[in-house]
Amino acid sequence: GLARNYPRGYKELRGSFFRTHGPQDTMHWFSDHGVELKTEEDGRVFPVTDNSASVVDCLLNEARRLGVSLQAGKSVSGASVDANGKFVVKVEKRTIDFVDYISANYVLVATGSSQQVSEH
Repeated sequence: GLARNYPRGYKELRGSFFRTHGPQDTMHWFSDHGVELKTEEDGRVFPVTDNSASVVDCLLNEARRLGVSLQAGKSVSGASVDANGKFVVKVEKRTIDFVDYISANYVLVATGSSQQVSEH
């Protein structure tokens, strides 16, 4: 279903989340959180608004509700585990010489595109 119709291929959708949460669960989660969905004839699912901001706004609102701190415009430059088994994530913003260390119980590593050119 969902994986076959995902335009970028299905490898990205075979992770543990989709082993425990099927397409129906995902669709129900969005509709329960105020994003009404429609299914196209080819099986692809979109918000009825045809606006991707509907999905982004929903996720940002839920993150805020849960107390998630969003660190925009910064880069993660390192991660380690402290003596208590918690992750310590190093966050930098080179333009203002900013360095911070964030303690976390869980770390999700996700790849994505970036306009930044890394300096070696």
